Amino acid sequence: MKHIMACITLCAIQLTSFAVDKTWIGISGSNWSTGANWSPSGTPGTLDNVDINGFTGTINMDIIPSVRSLLVHNGSVVTLTNNGSRNFSVSSTLATPKGVQVDDGCTLTFHNSAASGTVKLLVTNGTGVTGLINGNLYFTANGGSSLLETFSGAVANANFVVGSTGYIKYFANNAGNSNTSATSFTMQNGAVYEIAKNGGSFPNGSYAPNSYCLATGAVAAGPSFLGTVYGNLHWNNPSQTTSYGFNSNLTFNTVRIIRNNDFLNVKSGGGTANYTLTINDSLVIESGQTFGTTSSTVVAPYGGVVILKGHFLNNGTFTKSGAVGSRDTLELSGALNQNYSGSGVIIGQQTIKVNNPNGVTLNSPLNLPHALVLNNGLIKTDAINLLTLNQTPTFTPVISAASAIYSSLNNNPTGRPAFGVNQSYIVGPLRIVTSNLAVPYLAFPVGSNSIHRPFFIRNAIGTFTVDYKAINPITTIGSVVNAPLHHISSIEYWNVASLTGIGTGIPEATYYDPNSGGVTSMTDLRLAKYPNPWEDATSTGPITIGTPGTNGSILGVQSTINEHFTLASSTVQNPLPIKYVKLSIANNTLTPTLLWQVFGDVDVAYYTLEKSTNKVNFTTLHTQTAQHNLSSVTYNYTNQVATGYYRIKVAMASGEVGYSNTVLCNIKDSPYVLYPNPVNTQLTILTNNTAIAQLYNSTGALVLQQKLIVGKNSINVQALTTGAYNVIIIDGVTTKKTTSIVNVLH
Repeated sequence: MKHIMACITLCAIQLTSFAVDKTWIGISGSNWSTGANWSPSGTPGTLDNVDINGFTGTINMDIIPSVRSLLVHNGSVVTLTNNGSRNFSVSSTLATPKGVQVDDGCTLTFHNSAASGTVKLLVTNGTGVTGLINGNLYFTANGGSSLLETFSGAVANANFVVGSTGYIKYFANNAGNSNTSATSFTMQNGAVYEIAKNGGSFPNGSYAPNSYCLATGAVAAGPSFLGTVYGNLHWNNPSQTTSYGFNSNLTFNTVRIIRNNDFLNVKSGGGTANYTLTINDSLVIESGQTFGTTSSTVVAPYGGVVILKGHFLNNGTFTKSGAVGSRDTLELSGALNQNYSGSGVIIGQQTIKVNNPNGVTLNSPLNLPHALVLNNGLIKTDAINLLTLNQTPTFTPVISAASAIYSSLNNNPTGRPAFGVNQSYIVGPLRIVTSNLAVPYLAFPVGSNSIHRPFFIRNAIGTFTVDYKAINPITTIGSVVNAPLHHISSIEYWNVASLTGIGTGIPEATYYDPNSGGVTSMTDLRLAKYPNPWEDATSTGPITIGTPGTNGSILGVQSTINEHFTLASSTVQNPLPIKYVKLSIANNTLTPTLLWQVFGDVDVAYYTLEKSTNKVNFTTLHTQTAQHNLSSVTYNYTNQVATGYYRIKVAMASGEVGYSNTVLCNIKDSPYVLYPNPVNTQLTILTNNTAIAQLYNSTGALVLQQKLIVGKNSINVQALTTGAYNVIIIDGVTTKKTTSIVNVLH
């Protein structure tokens, strides 16, 4: 009997050491500790798995719950409440069951109904305690604290995950904040963490790029950020009453300023620190909202920087309010082309820096009241989406952050502003406003087709718009020149317009060999303008800067400026017009022929036909000696013409070089050539084999048939009615059929 009693006692002890699944069956408002509220009956212990299944209501934590796991599922909406301080602890480190799990479609709320004290969900009862939130996890209070804790030291890190449908929210009147770490807390793509109260903090953690941080309850204090890298930030605080600064180095995927009712800045206050906000994707400022780099209390030389790698949609205000000399930069430094768009404004002493090799495209007008730094990458504008800078006698809006290619222009004359670099300039029109103040130098860092060609206006008064065109002004504007001009450039010009047409100043155009066609004589170099015809606009002297064959500029006379400008020469020197060469393809042969037409080539040494497969890297295919004709002459080439891109390199007798247009030759795998199409009377078919040609009308009836010989064949189609015909050519050797469609028009 003693052995039997000992066995029964041992079994009872062992049974108490195993986990039991406890399911809540109580009514809303009843106590956690009441055993009858659970099935099987009894208050859950530290080794028990708690199951909240399909329950909606409130459970009063009248004791300190400590269980193995908590599962909220099957549509449950449950609130665990206490009037004071309570810690709800879980301990499971397993994948199943997890320490705490809230399924999609369910809500678990921890509520502190007192004005003080703390209600906690503790997931730190040992290292590696697991948690998975795919539903809602809310923390509410009536003045006290209610919070999540997943981290309490190096050996007490949880493995807590907010899944793609998970949502954590801190409500108003809750003084609590989560205590987490980068290793204990994970936000997956789609997960949301919302702070809907004044103050608070976004915890440290591992945030996927498309997780979300929502700030929605700030009044006198915005939330702080305890980590450094987050997903998407949505700032939507309609009750915000004071300026707020991030005041830390932060990285987000996107930032969206929806509502702030006051200023939001990277840095605020008078501290001696610099902060950088990095945005890996887009920045959006909604209508009526304000975002900036520094607040009005920031002192020099400290401040904030925004590094934006995606698009900028600005329907509000982007600004800098700090003291003069404080940091104030928005740097556009993406890996892909970035777009600026929206109806908003940029105000204050805000610097915009372009550091993106793929450039920035304006999809809306942009007015910059302060500085533009051109470091790397192009800014693409057009007549509608115009870039406008504002210049004063003491302030230069365009700054170069790298060595300019026009080295001789940077130091001569003294005081000339920097104006961009070869890898960074404006493609399209650029407007500069001087407010009718005489500005010593207006610099327009414009260019096109990998050619940076700045234009200057000295002693400028007025508002000017400059656009550089890397195309032939002879064919697009006019070819007639007045004496003493001998010729003008055939490869480039500038459109220079002044607002209302009354702006005045001294124009200055630049050159850079070999892109400008070659400058051999500074004495004969001229600046031409086009009021119809081209006329000399060169200053007395002339006044030039630079040396032949390298780079430099030439000045015009002080006058009203509102016309086209280009480089010119008073003699045959300065062979600026690399001969106008037009390259085309003749497809009316079995083997395509490349044709290039030259309008006089007395001063041309030879032509080089070049081929490329990618329109970037060209190789030499053929060299042709020039015929030195005074009038138009056409050259052709047939051998080895295959699918690819072709251009003509023109070598002048003086040593300068230029290029024709580039054409694509796309050869089809067919032994026949049909032309013209549409056809009126005679259809020509070229073939390498004997064959039979058959023409069928739209109903499928054979209306014409003719034998084809090797070479050129003519088919009279005058008797056919207007319409589309299928042409079937049957090879006389292989019986292979080739089908084409020809349109007959009378």
